[in-house]
Amino acid sequence: MSTSNSLMPPASRGTDLLDVFPRRRIHIYFGGTVDNTLTMFAMALVFGVLVLLSMGLSLPDIARDAAMKREGKSVVEENAEIDGACRRMKFIFVDCEAKITYRPDPAVDQLATVEQSYLFLGTSYETTVDVLRSTVRPERVTTTLGTAHIGNRIFTLLVLCAVLGALSCLCARMGWRSKQRVRLEGKKMELRPLIVTVRDIDRHNNVRFESTVDGVQVKSSNRLRVGDQPLYLPGTPGLALAVAVPDSPLLILIDHDLTVLAFTEQERAQIRAALA
Repeated sequence: MSTSNSLMPPASRGTDLLDVFPRRRIHIYFGGTVDNTLTMFAMALVFGVLVLLSMGLSLPDIARDAAMKREGKSVVEENAEIDGACRRMKFIFVDCEAKITYRPDPAVDQLATVEQSYLFLGTSYETTVDVLRSTVRPERVTTTLGTAHIGNRIFTLLVLCAVLGALSCLCARMGWRSKQRVRLEGKKMELRPLIVTVRDIDRHNNVRFESTVDGVQVKSSNRLRVGDQPLYLPGTPGLALAVAVPDSPLLILIDHDLTVLAFTEQERAQIRAALA
């Protein structure tokens, strides 16, 4: 991975830094993250399981109600009793629950209870709900609320699964990136310096920064150790020193005390002199 000299303002300071930066394989002490690989992979698994649960719990009911919505496939069941309520959530979701008491076999005086729940996007819903019985399978019942919002329920399920799936992929990506960074620790590599622009540092010491590598704008982030701060260039607010890992998209932010890499005392002195 090569770097552009235009990233080194002012020019003389950048040239001096490139000249004095060690041209040897340097031992990496810290790769720019805490080891949260297992946590991220576990969260990815949890979100993935939630996707499967959402699909498994909702699809059978949606398929059943979609079939009963077709003309002639259901009739209003006058003898059933229904109890339930709907509530708005976050202004855009409607969550409804219904408990239906009915006779699965109209010829037998034996009652059964079915509990159903619906989640869909919207701000309004019917206040009067009837019970529908399948004309194909009389033991099946649902509500007019469920069939009226069948398209909305499908869309809501897709949105929910898309969000959970995206979170799963994001956590997996973060876990893999954390694993890559942790694996750097203890290795010796010939690293190349570059100047990055620090965009943000949060309360957990996560630093977001960007630079241009091979003419491509690269955004990255490091989590510094407790007490660390970036090695800023004096007189250039927001500009700091980092190194590019060869054959990798990873960038390692250099800390103010120059301890993330195994610099010698002479090398530390030369780098500080070049940045002065």
